Amino acid sequence: MAGNLSFEALEEAVAADEIDTILACIVDMQGRLMGKRFHAAHFVDSAWAETHCCNYLLATDLEMATVLAAGLAGIEGEMELEPLTTGDVYQAEGVQAVPGTLGEAARLMNGSQMLRAAFGDNVVEHYTRAALWEIEEQNRVVTDWELRRGLERA
Repeated sequence: MAGNLSFEALEEAVAADEIDTILACIVDMQGRLMGKRFHAAHFVDSAWAETHCCNYLLATDLEMATVLAAGLAGIEGEMELEPLTTGDVYQAEGVQAVPGTLGEAARLMNGSQMLRAAFGDNVVEHYTRAALWEIEEQNRVVTDWELRRGLERA
């Protein structure tokens, strides 16, 4: 059976005993196929809803691919390198800083035409949304420090 199946087509193939095993896989940074094997009936009944990829693994692969894409864009665009910085980069003047927060990084990533050209709008928008979700989740939690600090000031 070649090609992609819709979930409905997968359900039909499993019901007809044409498929008995499901592999949910991703290729890691070392080129190894990593994942999980499911009995097909279990997968279509319930496991599909809880099967997801580790964003860390994708982000790590994306991080490496981003370096390559940026290098290629620089070569193709014949961009000049920034001057070499030596010594303490935190004290150096004229050094371009990396984003200081996840929100700033997400904003810059979302607006990057280079990343959109390299990976496509869907990938950039997915990772932007994932970053914003992390921020939303973080903002829902009151930390011990916030509780102590709030009580100190009350």
